[in-house]
Amino acid sequence: MKYFFLILMTAAFICNAAAQILPPMNKPQNRESGDESARVLIAVQPDYTADVSCVNYENMTGHGFGESVKSAKKADWYRHESETFIDYFTPDEAAIRYTLKNKKYEAFTGDAENHLWFTSVESSALLALDESLKFEIVARETVDFEIAGKIKKRELIKIKVTGETEIGGDWDKAVAYLYVAPDLKNLVVKTELIFPKGGRICTLKDVSFDVPDGIFDEFIHYRRR
Repeated sequence: MKYFFLILMTAAFICNAAAQILPPMNKPQNRESGDESARVLIAVQPDYTADVSCVNYENMTGHGFGESVKSAKKADWYRHESETFIDYFTPDEAAIRYTLKNKKYEAFTGDAENHLWFTSVESSALLALDESLKFEIVARETVDFEIAGKIKKRELIKIKVTGETEIGGDWDKAVAYLYVAPDLKNLVVKTELIFPKGGRICTLKDVSFDVPDGIFDEFIHYRRR
C-alpha cells in the first residue's frame, strides 16, 4: 500500500454541546450517543499549522523509525509535508501526493476504492464524514503534554475509531485512537494507528491557529488544470 505511513453550525456551539453530552469517565454510556458525541468532537476541528513528530514501528522485528511532518488544516482541507512529498486530503476525494523530487501529483485512487479509511487518520475531521466508521470515547487522560515548547498538564479525550475495508483480513483489524485536547479548541493533538504487524504514532508540536492564506495555492492551481 502506497500510503500506509501517512498514514455545521458554529464551532463554539457544537463544541459546547459536545462537552455537555460527554459522559464522565468510567461511567456506562449509550453506544449511539457515545458515538455521536465522539464524532462531533472529531468533526469540528479548528484550522491550524503544526510540526508533527511521527514514529513508525513493526511488532515482529521491533524496528521503527521517526519522521517529521509539517501539517496544516484550513476549512475542509489538510496538507501534510515531509522531506520528500506533500499529501493533500479533501472531503470525498482520493488523497493527492505531490512528490517534491519529480514535481508530480498522483492520486491514491486505490486507497479510496478499497476504503482504506485509516490513511486519513492524520486528517481526522475527514474521518467524521464517513458514516461507516464507529467512534467511541474510551478514556479521559491527564498527561504532561508539550505545545509550543511549554509542557503542562492537559486533559485529553481518547477516542477509538474502527471500520471495515473492501480488502478485509488484517486491514479490518486496524484501530485508530485520536486524542482530543478540549483546551485547544478540541484539536486532535495525537493519533495512534495500530495494525496487527505494526503501527504509527504522531504527535503535534508547535501548534498555531493562525494559518497563512496561501498555504494551499499550489494545490488549488493543480486542481484547476
